[in-house]
Amino acid sequence: MTKPLLYHLALWARELSWSQVARLFEVDWSQVKTAVPSAVQFGLKQRDTSEVLLISIDEISQQKGHKYLTQVYEIAEGKKRLLCSGKDRSEDTLRKFFHLFLDEETLKIKKTINNLIENISSANKEFVDQ
Repeated sequence: MTKPLLYHLALWARELSWSQVARLFEVDWSQVKTAVPSAVQFGLKQRDTSEVLLISIDEISQQKGHKYLTQVYEIAEGKKRLLCSGKDRSEDTLRKFFHLFLDEETLKIKKTINNLIENISSANKEFVDQ
């Protein structure tokens, strides 16, 4: 699969179901399934997080039965982008996010807006002086 095709499959997969994208481009569904993670990995390698100063930590419901994802967004004037999405709403999930930024040596976060339950706030306090 060529890089331009991979890019277009992943781009359209943001708007349509993977099966619809496969029909539109006349490819197998498995090629769309391959294209999306490849595009995500490419994007992660290219993204610049050196200027992230303000983040928002929130949770979204993944499915019924109190299954949640922890979402970390960069929120700056005129910009909002998802930096990390992790399973559960646990302190461990948030620690993994901060360790990712520490590994990249780009941790310049000065402030967080924490919309999560109190039990993960200690991970936030451990890494960010507010």
